[in-house]
Formats: sequence, C-alpha cells, structure tokens
Amino acid sequence: MQLLCLLASCIAATNTVFAWDMNAWHGTECGAAGGAEGYEVADYTSTGCFNFDMEDGYRIHSVKAVFSDSKYKITIYPKSDCEAETLWPGIELTTETCTVFKEWTTDEVIYSYKVTAV
Repeated sequence: MQLLCLLASCIAATNTVFAWDMNAWHGTECGAAGGAEGYEVADYTSTGCFNFDMEDGYRIHSVKAVFSDSKYKITIYPKSDCEAETLWPGIELTTETCTVFKEWTTDEVIYSYKVTAV
C-alpha cells in the first residue's frame, strides 16, 4: 500500500508536457482563404529548430500554432535552420493567432521555426 501511495506521489509531482500543433499556408491568410496548406504537425512535443522545407520556392507566408505559452515559446525565421536576418531577427508566435509575413516582397517567407520549452 505504501508503494502505491509513493508511486502516486511521484506521478503527481511530474510536470505534464502538453503538445503543440502548427499549420502553415502558402497564402497570406490562415485557413481555407490562405490557399493550399503547405505544412501541418499535430500533437508534437519535441523542441528544437524545424525547417518548413529545404527547397526554395516552397513559400510559407502564414502560420498558426496552438500551444501552452506556459510550456512553449515558438519563434519563426526567414531562413532555414532558424537563422535570423538583420531586418527580421525572428518573430515570436502567440498561440491560436494567425501570423502573416509579407513585409517587403513576395520573396520574404518563413523557412523555419524554433520551439523552446519554457
């Protein structure tokens, strides 16, 4: 009986890790109005840097992520491998908000994103 109580205490003390979801579109709106969906990931718990696509021309202009902001921080970048540019060092996403990138030209797109545990 004591072993069961001890085990229950350990499980209760462990922090639950919530997953994050992300969708990305080629158009400048999220959802059906954004055109063809170019990327989707659901119930993901990994952290690190992720590339949308390594090929030039696979243009992601809008993203929407759903995550617990007390568990994760997600930042998007204009280059692969989460490299920043001087004019665009990265944009931190807000959960459940469509973030559109069309700052200077149609060549400016989102190539990668970094998920960090908070």
